[in-house]
Amino acid sequence: MKGAGPIRRMREQPVNASLGHLAAGAAGGLAAGLLLSGIIAGQGAAQRRNSELVELERRSARKLGHPQNRGDAPGTFSEEVVAHGGHLALSALAGVGYAAMVKDRDTSSVAAGLAFGAGFWTLAYGVVGPTLGVTPKPWKDTPSS
Repeated sequence: MKGAGPIRRMREQPVNASLGHLAAGAAGGLAAGLLLSGIIAGQGAAQRRNSELVELERRSARKLGHPQNRGDAPGTFSEEVVAHGGHLALSALAGVGYAAMVKDRDTSSVAAGLAFGAGFWTLAYGVVGPTLGVTPKPWKDTPSS
């Protein structure tokens, strides 16, 4: 079989439509997560503070009883990688969840994705985070907290 290398065989195999849809959801979630991580990191840098994701990681570690309490010390490279990596993983997972829920592909992916993302953020930031005690209640939050 001339030219039947693994890449050629892979190109000839049909892609499962559902798998492709989930991969597109993951890519969309990852893109949104990258955008938000950039904004969060930029805000922290502009305020000369740790990014909110590093602070969230530290609060979560304290809640779990990990002894590493760095207080207000500048975030390390490792902390930034873990915090932003976790945010990106959660974003991709949320994108896969969105893709699994969306059955009608005739709707606007962007509009539906934005609505899902806003709802997911509201649930995570407004309900789950305060319930676990790792984020302030949104109505009590200030940019400096």
